[in-house]
Amino acid sequence: MLGLWPIDTLKNCAFIDFVHPECKDLIRADLKDLAEEKLQMPLKLVRPDSMPVEVEIAVMLYAASTAKKSDAMMVIARDVTERNRALAAVEQREENLRIVMDAVADGIVAVDENGNIEMANAAIEGMFGTSAQTLIDKHISVLLPDFKGVKPKNFNSIISTGNNESELSGAPELLGNRTNGTTLPVEVVFNETTSAERQR
Repeated sequence: MLGLWPIDTLKNCAFIDFVHPECKDLIRADLKDLAEEKLQMPLKLVRPDSMPVEVEIAVMLYAASTAKKSDAMMVIARDVTERNRALAAVEQREENLRIVMDAVADGIVAVDENGNIEMANAAIEGMFGTSAQTLIDKHISVLLPDFKGVKPKNFNSIISTGNNESELSGAPELLGNRTNGTTLPVEVVFNETTSAERQR
């Protein structure tokens, strides 16, 4: 993890010396604060070759014998560098997708298998007069009342068949509700995505 071997290389070194400068103010050099709080903490370490390593650490009091008290600490560190890079990459892809979707003139709404809204683009705000953020976790029926009362299994059928053989009787044009109480006709197109596609 630190790029140092054999183990003798680390003897008599202070743990704080391997903590990245931007994180040194977050912990005490003796680590007693972390041992007392008994919490895992994200931290950034730095190797001798200046390569940063992102870790989660936990600290506990350590004694060679349970009958003997000691001020020694045991530090357990998990390398989360690659995980954090992967999460950052996913967040960047999602942000890029949102930028593209917000540039599209058509209103786009992503819903889960129960019909709850997971995402809405900027065009939806203009069409329905409501903030996209306030729609998150609300049922799609707040925008399209024809979906009210549709059961999850039938909702999946609506998406996968494009309204055919569904409770909406195959109508491609529905009536939408604006927040000011007025209605608007909307042409609805469904596109089913897999969980793998949503993660990409």
